[in-house]
Amino acid sequence: MTRPVDAVLIDLYDTLVWSEWSIVRERILDETGAEKRRLSQAFVKTREARGVGAYRSAEGDTRAVLEAAGLEPTDDEVERIARIERDILVEGGGVRLYEDSMPVLRALRERGIRAGVVSNCDHLTRPVVDGLGLADEVDAIV
Repeated sequence: MTRPVDAVLIDLYDTLVWSEWSIVRERILDETGAEKRRLSQAFVKTREARGVGAYRSAEGDTRAVLEAAGLEPTDDEVERIARIERDILVEGGGVRLYEDSMPVLRALRERGIRAGVVSNCDHLTRPVVDGLGLADEVDAIV
């Protein structure tokens, strides 16, 4: 006998949404002069810690990445780069819902199935989620 589904967990990035990450990366490269390979490695190296909030803020995430890329950013540079990321991803629509995301979430709700969005992400993700209206469509966001 099959047990009915009560709830589902759905990953955020590359499941419900996609991002203009390449634009962010190119802007960071332009602004910092970092080497592309080192910057990519820095994002990978800091990903786990960023994903659990270890750096305490979006600026902390940015500083950790820039330092891991071999840079010595000033506070002003960190703030400028963090603002670029925020402008593109949060305020500029650089993270977009897939066409079927909202219809699926609404269909789950109509069937009485609770849904939660989960993501191992950085400090800019909650503003993205809120801006897309996902909080109104799901039962939990983690």
